[in-house]
Amino acid sequence: MKRWIIFLLLALIFAILAFSAPLWLPDLLTFAGTNADTIQSMDSLIQMAFMAFTILAGLYSWLSFRKFKPDGGGNRIEAQQKSIAIGENVSDSTIVIAETMIVAENYWRAVRRTSGTTNLHEVTSSYLEYLLDRHRYLNFKGMG
Repeated sequence: MKRWIIFLLLALIFAILAFSAPLWLPDLLTFAGTNADTIQSMDSLIQMAFMAFTILAGLYSWLSFRKFKPDGGGNRIEAQQKSIAIGENVSDSTIVIAETMIVAENYWRAVRRTSGTTNLHEVTSSYLEYLLDRHRYLNFKGMG
């Protein structure tokens, strides 16, 4: 409801400006015509101020990021719920996500109850097919 009110107010303001343009537009055009050089100078001054601010902001960020020490000098990363934080190197590491372990545990319980098969090859093949079927498609939860 609030979005419609804002839209309607803006539409009303633009309609009022459009219908009242014969009253104020000639004065504005006369002012712009007589002060064209002043307006051009102000525009150039504002552009130069924006360029100076951009250069100063870039210089500040470049100097402040040079002080960053990746060796853990005071920087700390904490993992939130359902996330993983890795300190340094990921090579030769095993990452176990608890949600996957719970799914696997539930699957193995169901397999034990439904089939009396103790053949490791059949159970492993069945489990891998289950994983392939479950994780073949993207989970769109949280996307959008």
